[in-house]
Amino acid sequence: MIEQRLRIGIITPTYERSELLQRLHLSLVDDRCTFDWRHYVVNDGSRSDYSAVVEHCIETSGRFQYAEIPNSGPLIARNTAIDEAIADGCTHLVFIDDDDAALNGAINSLGERVQQNPRTSWVLFPSRKNPPDPQPWPTAPTKMSWFDDIVLARRLGSDNVIMMSAGAIGRSRFTARGRNQREWLFLLDVAMRHDDVLVCPEAIIKKEYHADGLTAEAGNRTANVDQVLNGLERAIRYWMMRPAYPKLFLRALALIGLAPFRLIRAKLRAQIVKKV
Repeated sequence: MIEQRLRIGIITPTYERSELLQRLHLSLVDDRCTFDWRHYVVNDGSRSDYSAVVEHCIETSGRFQYAEIPNSGPLIARNTAIDEAIADGCTHLVFIDDDDAALNGAINSLGERVQQNPRTSWVLFPSRKNPPDPQPWPTAPTKMSWFDDIVLARRLGSDNVIMMSAGAIGRSRFTARGRNQREWLFLLDVAMRHDDVLVCPEAIIKKEYHADGLTAEAGNRTANVDQVLNGLERAIRYWMMRPAYPKLFLRALALIGLAPFRLIRAKLRAQIVKKV
């Protein structure tokens, strides 16, 4: 019997990865799943044809919702999916990339953790990947502070699977400043209101890395104006989270002082690239 009061929305931006997207969706489909869920996919202006994959996923599960937008970067695609999922009545959202694959029982694990911890705004799961993260993962569900334990103390590895309640997300969205991945600005915005997270031991996805699609776009780390401004905002907001931390204050102060020089350098570099 489907649990009516809980609806899980899987948020996935995609770009030029139709076959991997199909693999991801089919891995989510589980006849033993007892929870209501929907897969919200936003195609970020791919040049290739997704129609066959979309049709197959819809016919297979009936839980596949697909939209296309002009190429705007993965962050805008995620925002589009968030808006659709919340408008559709999803109570919790999970962020999974198009080159990932769900492990058996993934959605049941998500739903069960929410049922067991109804007041928890964030739930984190590890991803199975090679090589594994060097940091040890808790062997039992553990309450943590996202900022103190995960950001400052770095108790967890990277690329965790994040589930958030729609209430915790509220009006927070991924920044539109810069095309590369800036998840931390979104996470920080949510954490400034809801800092407690539940870290669970079970892996629910297998993570892979491909040198194309969203991964290739996110890998462009050449310094530009957006990156300078994003880095400055992060330092200031980190200090706002914990104003009594001297290191955070000094870091913010240093970046404020360096910002004019970094902005000038980034603009000059952009002009040189245009001329070339």
